Amino acid sequence: MSTYPRQLVPGTNIGDWSERKYTRGLEHLSELARRVEEYHAGQPLWAHSELTPDRMALETRLRIRTPPPIGELALILGDAVHNFRAAFDAVAWEMATLDGAVPERETLVKFPVTKTLADFKNWTKQTPTIPDVMRARIGNLQPHNESDPDAISLLPFLHELDITDKHRTAIAARMAPIEAEMQTVLALEAGQVLEQMHPIVLPPLEDGAVLMKVVSDRPIASAEDTPMPVRAVFIAENRAGQGINLESATEFLTRGVRVALDLLYTGAVAIATSEQSEAGLRPTP
Repeated sequence: MSTYPRQLVPGTNIGDWSERKYTRGLEHLSELARRVEEYHAGQPLWAHSELTPDRMALETRLRIRTPPPIGELALILGDAVHNFRAAFDAVAWEMATLDGAVPERETLVKFPVTKTLADFKNWTKQTPTIPDVMRARIGNLQPHNESDPDAISLLPFLHELDITDKHRTAIAARMAPIEAEMQTVLALEAGQVLEQMHPIVLPPLEDGAVLMKVVSDRPIASAEDTPMPVRAVFIAENRAGQGINLESATEFLTRGVRVALDLLYTGAVAIATSEQSEAGLRPTP
């Protein structure tokens, strides 16, 4: 008898629905990234400076030529998240029907996301046809095993994002950090010329929002600046208030779901949990 853990091979000894769901999720994420780049390619957001009426300050404001397509992006993200979440349910079903087993209550066969060991044990009572070795693999992925309470772990984030998408948009937009600085030349009434180099802060993404305010101790006769295109950052945000910028969320989900599915298939706990830990994230401030 083999001493190796039983391997589940989609398309060979179990169905391939979980892999199809994962692949479809990746396709949606690729589409999401493409749509974000298409939006920014049109340079829809600009930073522009203008004097205040009293000429004692210069304000750099955001000008929105084209609003971000939040709803459209959220729909694509929701489709990706739903497919990733369904991939886990598909694996649970394959485990519950191994070797011809027939679950007594099919509607109870779903992949759990449990916060406590007691909750996980309650789930195991509802799925008696899942072999113990397979339950152990599912248990290794549960949130109650997480050692870092501040990290965003895969299953709770994915699960909450899936629920959020059922009720409202799961994407928010903010101004992106800007590495470059804007140069503004101020000509004061006294004749002195000042060159101000200032970073742009991160306000809400609203037309006319003040990005920076330079205050002078004397009236400003004129100001010259060069308007520059800026970018938005999109946040994947679930109902629990956890948010990750979309680029990081895409990488987190792509890698995290892959690692978790492989753990369920192979039982390679040491490798999979190590890689999953490396993929951990912190919430976006």
